[in-house]
This record gives sequence, structure tokens and C-alpha cells, in this order.
Amino acid sequence: MATKTRMRMQLFIRQGLFTLAALLISSAPGYAEAQIQVPMDASHWHRLEADSMGSKGNPEFTREEGFPQGLMTLKEGSAGRDGLTFKDGTIEYDFKAIGEGAPGIQFRINGSGASENSEEFYFRTGQDCRASDDCVQYTPVIHGFMLWDVYPQYQHQAMLLDGWNHVRLVVSGRRMQVYVNGLPQPALSVGNLESDSKIGSIHLRGSAQYANLVVTPGLVDGLPPQPTPDVTADDRAIVRRWELSELCPISSLAAPVYAEMPKAASAWQTIHAERGGLVNLNRQYTMGDQPAAVSWLRYTVNAKQPGVSKFLLAGSEKLGST
Repeated sequence: MATKTRMRMQLFIRQGLFTLAALLISSAPGYAEAQIQVPMDASHWHRLEADSMGSKGNPEFTREEGFPQGLMTLKEGSAGRDGLTFKDGTIEYDFKAIGEGAPGIQFRINGSGASENSEEFYFRTGQDCRASDDCVQYTPVIHGFMLWDVYPQYQHQAMLLDGWNHVRLVVSGRRMQVYVNGLPQPALSVGNLESDSKIGSIHLRGSAQYANLVVTPGLVDGLPPQPTPDVTADDRAIVRRWELSELCPISSLAAPVYAEMPKAASAWQTIHAERGGLVNLNRQYTMGDQPAAVSWLRYTVNAKQPGVSKFLLAGSEKLGST
């Protein structure tokens, strides 16, 4: 009897340890959930209104041998996936470009139009893509602005094929790595995802055929969620603290002059530079149809020279209309 009791106790302990281990694994950071295979059919996708990719999306859906989940063809515009929210994990899909364009994917999409915040990755499918330093690019969308020309560090070469290409995005917190056509090294590594959005929906964008979209939440391949260090963080030559004026209407096409800078203290607010010393005013304003306006940035420098009393230097920079 004692032997049977000990055996039962050992079995109970083993089962308890197994259950505890399963709970620890399932609650650990980066734990992968089940794969989500996304069918390419009209019941899972909707076309989007005109946006930065051009006119209204026109997705067409077909069934072909070798594509069990179907095919989606976008001749222009974008298509949105219904009922799927993405935060961290892996997104994989196949695409075949239609002509020269910029087919790609958006994720963590919050809002729409002038209020949209999201992350975007795309290819430039011209004939020289494989030899070009900007074959692939990541860009944030901030308050409706697609800032492809603000972050040149987030573009690179890639081994793009003439037919079907496989894309694998690994997203973890503020970081992302993109793999193309099964190569072991990432075609693009993003040290800091710049959008303010942390979770949201998924869109496919640009002229191409798309297939085999698979999302695996939580599968991050050990990629840390923290951004890579800012190499300029200790650079004392960068101005970090600025003052930003309120928007000032432009009454003519003439360039603003220094005398037009607002004088009232209430017209100014403090704004801090981001990584690399960038002052990104897209976080302050929203894309829209408001009249042309200008903002001013100013900073104050305290300087000393031998034998000269402390004096004050003031400077400002005007910004283009928003």
C-alpha cells in the first residue's frame, strides 16, 4: 500500500511540474501562439479608399493550383484584412509584382486617413532593385504622413526575384527584422520602429499578387523588444531642447521673415529632439486640408568667451507649411 501511495504522489508531482512548466512557457515573453493562415478571399478582405498608394483599392480573388488559401491581385491601391489585430510576432507572405511599383505591407494600423499611425514595409520593384541600396524600405506612418524620406537609414538591398518572392517580418516591441526569399541574414534590420502605434490591423498595399499570408503572434525568434541604442545619445553638439511656435497662417507666397516670428510667450511650447537629433513635427500635427501655415523653431545658446561677460545668442529656423 505504501508503495502505491508513493507512486501516486510521484505521478501527482510530475503532473504538477509539467503543468507548472507549461504555464511558465506560455506566459514567457515571446511565447508563440498558433499560426493564423489568412484566406485570400472576399470574406476576409475589404478594399480601402484612396490613400498614399493611389486610388481606391480593387482586390480580385482567384483560386489556382498550388495556392490552397487563394490568391489576391491588387492592380492598384490597398486592401485591409478583416478581424485580425497584430502586436508582436511573425508575418509571412508571398508576392509577385505587377510592373514597377511599391508592393508591401502595413501593420499595427490605428486610425485612418489623417489620423493614421502604422508601420510599413515595401519593395521598390524597378529593374535595378537588386543592385540598389533602396530596394526595400521601412517607413512609419505618423498622423497620416508617410515619412519615407525622413528615415533613409531604414532602406537596403534585397535579393528580389522576377517571379514569386517570400517575405518574413519578425516584429518585437520597437524592433523588426525582415527576411527575403529564405536567406539567413535579414535584408533589413530596424532598430527602432518609429510610429506611435503599438497594436493594430494589417493591410497589403501596391500592385502585386499576394498569397500564403501567415501570422504567428508571439513568435519573435529571440529578438529583443527594446530599441537599439541611439549612437548620438551622448553627442553634446546636438541641440536637444527646442521651442516650437503655434501655427502661423501664411498670407502670401513670400517666404516668412524673422520679424514675423511670434512674440508672445504663450505661443511657444517645449519640444525635444528624438533619436539622431531629429525634431519630428509630424507628431505635433495631423494631415488635413487646413490653410497653409508655418511653424517656427527656436533655441537659446549660452556661451562664454575669454575676457567677455556671459551673453545670449538666439536662433530660429522656419519650417515649411503643413
